[in-house]
Formats: sequence, C-alpha cells, structure tokens
Amino acid sequence: MPVQHLLNHYLNAARTANPRLRVRDLTAVTVECEAPYAKEKRLLLSSIAHQHNVLSIGIPRGENGNYRAGYDVDLIGFSSLVRRTREAYGRASAHAVTAMLDTPCPHDEDLGTFRSSFLLGYRLGLTDRDLTREEVQAEVSGPHPTDRGVTMRSTGSGAWAGYRAARDRAVAPALTAA
Repeated sequence: MPVQHLLNHYLNAARTANPRLRVRDLTAVTVECEAPYAKEKRLLLSSIAHQHNVLSIGIPRGENGNYRAGYDVDLIGFSSLVRRTREAYGRASAHAVTAMLDTPCPHDEDLGTFRSSFLLGYRLGLTDRDLTREEVQAEVSGPHPTDRGVTMRSTGSGAWAGYRAARDRAVAPALTAA
C-alpha cells in the first residue's frame, strides 16, 4: 500500500474522530530498532504505535532488506501522539529487555529462540485483554497483523514467560496513562 494512501487514510480517520485537528500538527519521526532482536523490537514499537493511533512503517537497514542490521521505523501521526508513543516504547523496551535478561533460559531451549519468543510474548502482555498460555503460543508462532503475514517461529516457553513478565510488571496501564 503506498505511503500517501496510508497517510490519507490516517488523516481522514483522525479528522473523523476529532474535527479540530489540523494537518500542521502532523509529524514524522524515525526511531531506530537496533540488533539484536530488531524484528521483535519493531513489533513492540508497532504495537505501541497502534495503541496510540500512530502509523508505523518499518524499513530494514541491511543490504537487500536484511533486518538483522536493525530497522528504521517511521512514526507518523499527530505530534502529541508520536511523542507519547516514543515515551511508551522507551519504557516498555527497557522493561522488556531487563525482564528478558532476568529470566533464565530453560536448559533444553536455545537462548536466541527463548529471548526472541520472550520479547514477542512481552508484546502480547501489553494488550488490553488476558490470554491463555495456548493463545500466547499460537499468537507468537502465527502471523502478526503488524507484520503483513510474515510468520515468526519462536514457540518456546519464552513467549509465556515474556507475557507473564509484562503482566506482572503492570506495564500496560503505564502505557495508556502517558
């Protein structure tokens, strides 16, 4: 979908919700999602942007679209919403990485897979509804709406651990209160 079409759709939806909004209030900011786990961090940022009604477009930095070098994520929206999104992402990513490093990897799992699924599960913990362990596993191993159908195969116990960590730290209320 062309970017201009996305922007027009975004503006029309925003104006419908609040007719007082002006186009000059629109801003675009680039946030860097660094490796390691750049793809998972981009998904976390995209989820938070969606919660704040901000459009996010992730562009891989590596050669030939290789995401392992990281992502540049363009956040497009009204300046106050983009600011809130960046602040919420900063808090959530710091919590997620700290919790990921504090959670021991089971001895029978690959560390990289565990950490990847942990971050994806953590992202799910930021949503506004409770999920069962099976729903978390299915979501992490299936296609993501923010990823245009790309499937991530990280189905280890890290997804459930990440989901619980986000819930235990009560990050979700802090994101929406910002």
